[in-house]
Amino acid sequence: MMTSTPATLPKFFSLPVCDSKSIPVPSVGYGTISEDPPRLPQLVCEALRAGVRHLDCAWEYGVSWEVGEGIRRSGVPRADIFVTTKIHSHFYHPDHIPLCVDQMLREMRLEYVDLLLLHLPVALKPTADVASAVCAPGASFAERRIEVTTEQLFVVDAEHSCRDIASANRSSSGGILATWAAMKDEVRSGRARAIGVSNFCIPQLREILDGDEKDRLDMKIPLSANQIEVHPFAPNRALVDFMKRRSIQPMAHSPFASSRWLYSPGEGNWYTEPLVPRGRAAMLLDDPVIREIAVKHSMSPGQVVQSWLVQQGIIPLGRSTRLDRLRANLDVRPLDAADFARIAALECPEPEGRCLLLRNTFPGINFIRDLHDTE
Repeated sequence: MMTSTPATLPKFFSLPVCDSKSIPVPSVGYGTISEDPPRLPQLVCEALRAGVRHLDCAWEYGVSWEVGEGIRRSGVPRADIFVTTKIHSHFYHPDHIPLCVDQMLREMRLEYVDLLLLHLPVALKPTADVASAVCAPGASFAERRIEVTTEQLFVVDAEHSCRDIASANRSSSGGILATWAAMKDEVRSGRARAIGVSNFCIPQLREILDGDEKDRLDMKIPLSANQIEVHPFAPNRALVDFMKRRSIQPMAHSPFASSRWLYSPGEGNWYTEPLVPRGRAAMLLDDPVIREIAVKHSMSPGQVVQSWLVQQGIIPLGRSTRLDRLRANLDVRPLDAADFARIAALECPEPEGRCLLLRNTFPGINFIRDLHDTE
């Protein structure tokens, strides 16, 4: 709960890294998942020239080359850009982590990333030739080297999934710690400045934190960040509070809650549908409360949401194809207590306000909990 209104909002947060040090991370990021990859190099270039200094990427997005090309076109020095990217979950065998990093760095033409994340708490089973996996727009599961059943359902790699998922899928020997140890090797090699996770809930974070407590040597490389779904429809307070207590930086994907991710086994692919939660009159950026606060502060609705997040110490990772909106979204400004109270009333009952439910996006795999469950 906000108790006072700050004069300004921070441009950077402090991200914990190895040896008890920290590095600055821009408080607003730019998501690079794209429905129009050929246009992305120019969008990234324009975003950087407009002032963006934090790019959020992933192997699964299939646009590593496009992101790298945008960086080059921009003329912005690499040292001034914070690059986050994510390991896809069929690379979770410890021997496969460096393969995924190799491919992303090669395609982006970078020597290192600033933050390397595990994309999901569940590991997917790869095919035998995962070293030749290709992720590009329209790539099939076979080309990505992801094993699926004849019904186009996913196959869990329980051995390298978080313990709760391994247990739900009838494995007593699974766990994420061997994969996490391989992530630490990427820091030691200099190919990642910091490491973290994405879409992990509290027990899954504890699995890593408890493992680090038992291995004092590796305490020098912390769990730096967790990228999760946070927006006014689904504020995820318990998880965010836990992360702050444990010095894990919260980052918010889907900050504008524009669509819900689903999977069609018949088509063998993911798709989205507009998110208007039951009981709400409109999508988040069209919600009357958000629009009224925007008018009050001479902001856009996107600015209101981004400001609401940054004011709570959460890094929003929004995206836009319009330069005017992109510039506006960078201009985060303080909201007052009345604004926070009105936005708090937008929270939806679970799971109505959610964009991402793992059970909907990975059918064939059992999940005993989903992202917002606290324990």
